[in-house]
Formats: sequence, structure tokens, C-alpha cells
Amino acid sequence: MVTRDSEQCLRFKREHTLPSHEAIMDWYRGTGMRPYLQALDDAGRKKFEAEVFSQVREEYPTQSDGSIIFPFPRFFFLATR
Repeated sequence: MVTRDSEQCLRFKREHTLPSHEAIMDWYRGTGMRPYLQALDDAGRKKFEAEVFSQVREEYPTQSDGSIIFPFPRFFFLATR
């Protein structure tokens, strides 16, 4: 937590257990990737998704039960007068 006289920034990290790397891609497709996917044609979208999927597989290892631990940071900003 960062605190100043009238400002605070709180950071929390939730760890979601997802069933597969594809589930992470579904999460991304419904959030931050949407504007990028909408701007691409079908071929560009497939190429972009393949590149992101490759990075997702590298970044998030598969657990012994086959699931993926997906850390999701959340930031809260508070300000008072």
C-alpha cells in the first residue's frame, strides 16, 4: 500500500485457478484483448492469438492436477480532500 496525505493506492493479487491455458485466453478475449482483436482481420487475429497463447503457455505453468494458477492484480485508488 502506498500512502500520501490524501491518496492511497492498494494492490491486491487474487490467484484464480483455471482449468487450462485456453481458459486464460478466453479471459483475455473478453477483456484487454478485445480492442486489438476487433482491429484485426481473421488472419491477423489468428496470428495474434497464437503469439499470445504461446506466451501464456510459457508464463503460466501447468500444475500437477492440470490446472493453471492465474494471478490477477487489482488496484484500488483512494483520494480524500
